[in-house]
Amino acid sequence: MLISTGLFKVAGDAAQMMSPLLVKALIRFSQEGTPEDWYLADRIVYRAEQDGTPKPNIGRGIGMAIGLWALVVFQSICQHQVRRAQRLMTDHQFFFRSMAIGVLVRATLISAVYKRALSLTVEARASHPNGQLTTLVSSDVGVTYEDLGTD
Repeated sequence: MLISTGLFKVAGDAAQMMSPLLVKALIRFSQEGTPEDWYLADRIVYRAEQDGTPKPNIGRGIGMAIGLWALVVFQSICQHQVRRAQRLMTDHQFFFRSMAIGVLVRATLISAVYKRALSLTVEARASHPNGQLTTLVSSDVGVTYEDLGTD
């Protein structure tokens, strides 16, 4: 079950990453060969017929639109499967306890950083502004928390 859940997670993330790229390609397709005024696009087809240049292939655009729809549906299915597996796994006492321990570890790390920040001298406080201390608490503690594997 864990392997299939991991595969669904990877596939869903890949679909999520591909969607903006496909939207960008669809926008570029809709803009290629069209004049500034989009409502004059039928003139390009007429001009292509007169000049003998290739007409814009509408099938490519329709294919990208259908592909975008399929990616969104596939991503939704993958997310549903992952969430279903997570619900099944969180029913077990082990996962509940590991999550509770993870929250306690994070709270301990944040508390240690805050205690250290409160004991700084005036000179050290001048060299470490509040924004830097907030960054320490939010990002550095978060990274340490994730490195422990408790997230």
